[in-house]
Amino acid sequence: MTLFLNLSITYKISLILLVSTLGYGLNFAFSYSANGESSSRLNTVKDVYYPILEKTDTVIVSVSKIVELLNSAVSSGEMDAIKMANNTANDIRSLMSDIASIQKSHEAIEILSLFDQYFYIANKLSTGMIEGTQNMEKLGDEMTIMGNKLKVLNDTLSEFRENNFIEC
Repeated sequence: MTLFLNLSITYKISLILLVSTLGYGLNFAFSYSANGESSSRLNTVKDVYYPILEKTDTVIVSVSKIVELLNSAVSSGEMDAIKMANNTANDIRSLMSDIASIQKSHEAIEILSLFDQYFYIANKLSTGMIEGTQNMEKLGDEMTIMGNKLKVLNDTLSEFRENNFIEC
């Protein structure tokens, strides 16, 4: 401390400038590093998580749409609604393939498998009821199986979406 008191005013002012310049330089380096990490994280969100969330939301809505289309087809006896449900199912398969290519994990493939299991039985039941080829003795059991598969699919989709939202 006595060394600082013995310095001339010129050196004291120069020392203040030097310390403040070093402080500014350290602050700038820290900010630059933090901005680089933030930019990298934002790019990941933009390129990976947002598209996954957007496509997952579309899949969730489309699954609900398929349920409505198949119910409508059975109640009205029209095969056009079955065709529209098939088109929606193909859209879901495409979206889940897109998600799998973005995410590079097995979860999207598992969800696609769950969807195919549900849609196979739901489509079969609906078509059989419209055409009159459905075995009515097995209808209750098959409807229970279909309902369980739909519940597992919806639960898995919701969990998948929530996990990807949390990772954002």
